[in-house]
Amino acid sequence: MRCKDCEQVKIPDAFYASNKSRCKECVKARVRRNRADKIDYYRAYDRARAWLPERVLARQKYAKRRQADPELRAVDRQRAEDWSKRHPLKRRAHVITGNAIRDGRLVQEPCERCGAEENIDAHHEDYTKPLDVTWLCRTCHGIRHREINEERRSAA
Repeated sequence: MRCKDCEQVKIPDAFYASNKSRCKECVKARVRRNRADKIDYYRAYDRARAWLPERVLARQKYAKRRQADPELRAVDRQRAEDWSKRHPLKRRAHVITGNAIRDGRLVQEPCERCGAEENIDAHHEDYTKPLDVTWLCRTCHGIRHREINEERRSAA
């Protein structure tokens, strides 16, 4: 069989069953070029797709399975330790904030965006100022981090 793009004669296994006019390598190259040419579209699509209800539910089920398995919990603990070593400034801010909450020097407040009073996190805009926090619920905290990531992408 001859590929329409590279014009090489190749064995039938070099072609996808659904596309006999282009070899697998040429199809893959076209897909890579298309994604590179339309990267902004695909990034927005991927971000929106991650928050589809069935995908959120699947992640929650996956997390529950990891919690139930001692071996996977050990892997997660190791991953957390590795993260702490890679991000000492963030870890330091988290520890100082946690100690301040425990000691009563910082008092947890309702979410500054939506007013929720449960599942509140201390969000740091600047990790060099560990006691300068914004109180956000988990949902708003995730939204804020997506905003920060979008700002970084726009600046790049």
